[in-house]
Amino acid sequence: MNDTVEVLIIGSGPYGLSLASYLSFLGVDYKILGEPMSFWKSRHMRDDMLMRSTFSHTYPANPQGFEILESWLKSNEIDGNGREINTLYPNEFRNFMSDFSRQYDIRSDTRRLARLSCTGQGFDCDLDDGSKMHANNVVVAVGLSGMENHPSWEKKYIDHPGVIHSSRLLDAGDWKGKRILVVGGGQSSAEAIHYLGNADNHIDMLIRKDGILYNSMHVAFSNERKQRLFKIINSFPHSPLEYRRDNCRTLLPVSIEPYLENMVSTTAGLISGQEIESVNGGDNGSSLRVDFKDGSSRDYDRIVYGTGYMSTLDNLSFDIDFLNGSKIDRVGGLPDLDDTCESSVPGLYFIGALSALRAGPQVNFVFGTHNTIPRVVGKLTRYKQT
Repeated sequence: MNDTVEVLIIGSGPYGLSLASYLSFLGVDYKILGEPMSFWKSRHMRDDMLMRSTFSHTYPANPQGFEILESWLKSNEIDGNGREINTLYPNEFRNFMSDFSRQYDIRSDTRRLARLSCTGQGFDCDLDDGSKMHANNVVVAVGLSGMENHPSWEKKYIDHPGVIHSSRLLDAGDWKGKRILVVGGGQSSAEAIHYLGNADNHIDMLIRKDGILYNSMHVAFSNERKQRLFKIINSFPHSPLEYRRDNCRTLLPVSIEPYLENMVSTTAGLISGQEIESVNGGDNGSSLRVDFKDGSSRDYDRIVYGTGYMSTLDNLSFDIDFLNGSKIDRVGGLPDLDDTCESSVPGLYFIGALSALRAGPQVNFVFGTHNTIPRVVGKLTRYKQT
């Protein structure tokens, strides 16, 4: 092997960088792979959208705690006054994470993992440039990139430029003056409507329920909702496996933040209580014929599906080989982890969305780092955060 490290982190998003901040602080030999914050740069929210969590829930776990974001906000003269929500814009969060990496001297290696081989004595790693390395421990922190939830009708259009997941809208090009169907009744669909609604488009919003649920108050401003959420988070890891299996994707109703209500209600026509039966056409620039389950049909130029994500081991972008007869125990496509996010393969950890079976759906958000990263660090280093 050309290189050997104690800990290899796969993924340079908020979870990978959070873990790296601890390992760097503690002097642990590690390497982190991936382009820093790549999903946030190319396939996430528009820069004029607000993040869904306030300042106190936006910073990743790190040895300094909230002080690191507090200092950054002051130095950049950001206080949230005048904003609909006391939070950051995505470009501000990316800038903060860049400074976060510099402060902890985190130097991401932009190569990607192609194959991970579990040997029983650590892990042999093949990288996308043909080089190899060995790691005693591997932490998978790949986030939501590549984990898009594809509805059954979409499969034959998976490479069609006019049928895309909402996370790919930033790459979608010119959609001005189009007839667009946005599928889904949650935040992702609302953000897609906000993105597309200022370009002289005709937009319909398709939801299975009879109406849209708007949050009565932002999660961090509602004490009742906040208390309920954290009660669920704290009890989730200790709940029966069946409960965790059935609720690890979402515990709160699909909903939209209230500041988007006016945009959605005035921009999109609502098709409620309805589902798609099939989609046809779309060849050589022709319209897409959408057949609904009630027998009706409509024609559209574009379809955006805001159907969220489905994090599973099968959607990983690299292969895993087991050379010693071991295997990853899984439930419903997710790895079954212990309290420290270690899998049934010793030394192989999963954090972020792939740790949902242990930590719950909170790990789809940045604030989930605070419940998971210190546990992983504690197992890897015996470090106890005060």
